[in-house]
Amino acid sequence: MGLTLRRLRPRLLETGQVSARDVDEVMALTERQGTFCLPNFMVTAWGRKPL
Repeated sequence: MGLTLRRLRPRLLETGQVSARDVDEVMALTERQGTFCLPNFMVTAWGRKPL
């Protein structure tokens, strides 16, 4: 995740919605041992209505 944040950092800062300090804090958190990050995931289900 740290590599992704490093690559996205300039774009994130361009938006003006986050500061350099915000990005740096998140990057430090992701590099800390014991930190668990669960990426976004999606569950899809389908079926039929019972008769």
